[in-house]
Amino acid sequence: MSNNKAGRPSLDDGILNQAISLWKEHDKNISKAALSLGMSYATFYHRLNKAFDRLEEGDQDEFDIKPPFDPEEPVEKTVERMLENYKNNKRAKDERDLMPIKVTHDKPICIVFMGDPHIGNPGMNIESFMDDVQIIRNTDGMKVINLGDTADSWIGNLCKLYANSPITVNQTWKLVEFFLGKEHGLGDDFLVAISGNHDLWHSSYGDILEWIKEPKTIYEEWAASLDVQFSNDVSCKIHAAHDHPGRSQYAANFGQTKAAMFMSKYDIIAGGHTHTWATSTFEQPGHDRVCHTIRARGYKHFDHYGKRLGYEEMQYGQSICCVIDPRAESRIDFITTFPSVKTASDFLNYKRSKL
Repeated sequence: MSNNKAGRPSLDDGILNQAISLWKEHDKNISKAALSLGMSYATFYHRLNKAFDRLEEGDQDEFDIKPPFDPEEPVEKTVERMLENYKNNKRAKDERDLMPIKVTHDKPICIVFMGDPHIGNPGMNIESFMDDVQIIRNTDGMKVINLGDTADSWIGNLCKLYANSPITVNQTWKLVEFFLGKEHGLGDDFLVAISGNHDLWHSSYGDILEWIKEPKTIYEEWAASLDVQFSNDVSCKIHAAHDHPGRSQYAANFGQTKAAMFMSKYDIIAGGHTHTWATSTFEQPGHDRVCHTIRARGYKHFDHYGKRLGYEEMQYGQSICCVIDPRAESRIDFITTFPSVKTASDFLNYKRSKL
């Protein structure tokens, strides 16, 4: 009697043939056959199946059939590919936690958290948007993190909204390219782009933002975890997302503040999406951190959907700016928040003039 791979004795032909005989003698009743051997039902059932398998191995097939060629890759290769895919996906996820953005100096900078532009929407406040773009273009040290919904894309039943828009889809994308390009728009000042729900809706026919953006612009779906690193080893950790979970009628930035409580490693948590704005600054005891939570209003006005729901439109805070001073002696002076691009630009110029 030989041993199998599991270390258990294998069953010889005599034992297996006995199982079939007893099964037949007891009118193919497994319980009675097992009882005659003083054996459990499961053990006898396994032995009986083993016996039938052994018989089938010895049978001579009446037909000799060769299966046709299967064009699919062997399952072993599929498994290897899945293992490699998982490894690559995990690496991509891990490397997106606090993506480093290196600043080659230790002078103050300003991050403009640009609220949803909704370029192409008839109610887009394009004058305010163009004013802000020009200020950013002409202020040294100002960079943009776009919080999503760059274009006013619609899908499904909502496509009917295009019928009331004086701006066509093609014109919308020409405007996006105009405002993101180097010649007239943000160009290299467009540091990070995040796709919001309107951006993701147009992905079925390709992500146009992917090829419109500048090569050095980081482009992430929905959220980005960033670590802005200055030359003097000071860093500012930022979590920017189109939105964060959580709502409160008493605080427009409740989702961002809630996120700060669970993600205490960030100095700034910023979102957009709801066409409201608010900022909060508070200390996180035990972490030596003063956290700034932000929701930017965006540039879409005259929202008929919000009007139907009874919401009053906010008029300011289209973009929220954070001036970051890596030379600050105190955490409370490290980041200063402004709901105005112009005021933030003036403050940044002042800070730099004092160096």
